[in-house]
Amino acid sequence: MEKVFKISEKMVANFASITGDYNSLHMDEEFARKTKYRQRLVHGMLPFSFICLIQENFPDQKIEFLELDTSFRKPILIGDEIRLDYTYSETESGKFSYNSTWYNHLTEEIVIKSKGGFTLYSFSKEIRDIEQNQTSCLSDEISENNWTINEIANKKEELNVSLNSILLKKYIDYIINEGFFNNSNSLDIPISHNLISTLLLSTLVEMKLPGKYATFAKFQFSFPDQVPLSESIKLVGEVGKVSVASESMEVATTLLKENAVLATGKLNVVVNSPPQKIISCQEIKSNYIDIGLKDKVVVITGASRGIGAATAKLFAMQGAKVIVNYYKGKKDAELIVEDIEKNGGTAISLQCDIRDKLEVKKFIAQVVEKFCTVNVLVNNAVKEAIPKNVVKLEWQDYLSELEVSLKGMHNCCQTILPIFKQQKFGKIINISTIFVDNPVTGQSQYITAKSAVVGYTKSLAKELAKLNIQVNFVVPNMTETDLVSCVPSDFTKRIAASRDFGRNLQPIEVAQSILFLASSWANSITGQKVVLNLGDLPFG
Repeated sequence: MEKVFKISEKMVANFASITGDYNSLHMDEEFARKTKYRQRLVHGMLPFSFICLIQENFPDQKIEFLELDTSFRKPILIGDEIRLDYTYSETESGKFSYNSTWYNHLTEEIVIKSKGGFTLYSFSKEIRDIEQNQTSCLSDEISENNWTINEIANKKEELNVSLNSILLKKYIDYIINEGFFNNSNSLDIPISHNLISTLLLSTLVEMKLPGKYATFAKFQFSFPDQVPLSESIKLVGEVGKVSVASESMEVATTLLKENAVLATGKLNVVVNSPPQKIISCQEIKSNYIDIGLKDKVVVITGASRGIGAATAKLFAMQGAKVIVNYYKGKKDAELIVEDIEKNGGTAISLQCDIRDKLEVKKFIAQVVEKFCTVNVLVNNAVKEAIPKNVVKLEWQDYLSELEVSLKGMHNCCQTILPIFKQQKFGKIINISTIFVDNPVTGQSQYITAKSAVVGYTKSLAKELAKLNIQVNFVVPNMTETDLVSCVPSDFTKRIAASRDFGRNLQPIEVAQSILFLASSWANSITGQKVVLNLGDLPFG
């Protein structure tokens, strides 16, 4: 047998009114938009209730469902046309079994599957002395719970149910016939008491267990006999197995009249995560404006000139305690510290040949003695970038560059890492160059050493991520520092003029990128590069 009906807004409103299921996913557009579904869904029990159409095959008797085993496969939306296909057959006991499938009539997707059994009763007069304006099967007003998967364990809820013939008739008129609103003839069939009782499982799940965050997935409900019309029925649900990993749970259900059990069943429910809270301006002002560098202890190698000097001053002006490391530039380093202190910052200058591991250990020990810890390490030291044709380069030229850029960097990282590990926090920022990806002539030893910095940084980041230690690197284009003073000025000017930006980098621009990676604003970044390319290739 096949029936096609269409879900309307009016049917959803009527279903909510009769069952008391005003779950937000079905009724609140703004709430639904923030869920994974992005729009309101139709109560699954609404199209399921069209199983009552089996009654059309028994004009002289009334069917009563005894077993219902149903799963909801796909969301259904307002405006969807649904096709119900069902078959039934008589069993040896004289009862009937059925199998039914609901399809989205447009896409042919299966949306509901159900099987079960029913029996036949003789018609009887069911009108009782009741309020004609009663609109709900619930005796009491209820509110929507909002239990999450972590809160739902062992919860128990109950609904006070009132069933009467007027509500049953309203269901046929307001929902079943509304589904065929284009038909000239409306149906005049009785609806199963047990089926109406079953629909209230939707209310139990989506208003109470867990409530707002529920998606009804599956149910089994069994009746020994027909549920009587009564104002004193209770539907009780008790949470059983809960799986936080799959965000699902089971609910044991019982339908009671006084002490008599009218039905029992088991429900499977998905407990959706609450919508993500949108951060407030007040929270941003309180927690996310400050970049988190005040009083942080920052070691900067090769900080007596150029990028290192600008970086030291920028960190100090953000409230960090800065260690200006130098190898030969003692006077320059002292002038940097003097400038910082004159402007309210905190800094000290310390000499260290970072190629020497013992010296590095003494150097870091001095820092810890003065400031108790280290929070940030900036590996900026580099040897002179004097151009030299590759055919004239000796192995010692490469070693000299690697001694500073790689060995010196490793000495500093290896010495500071125990401090970072103990405090479960630390940031390392290394400096490479855009020439690794876009080489220039005459800088083979420099580019080779900086290529090693790239590999070292990525490897270290991978090893330290679980320890909350972040390692990143900045990749600047040609920067106007003492390092490029050995390159003819007309060459650097021509290079600058050839760019879309029409200029070279300034040390403070590189310092700003280093500061960003050291700040709390970059807490989610590790193993990455910040490329300051001035529009040059490569992008990336």
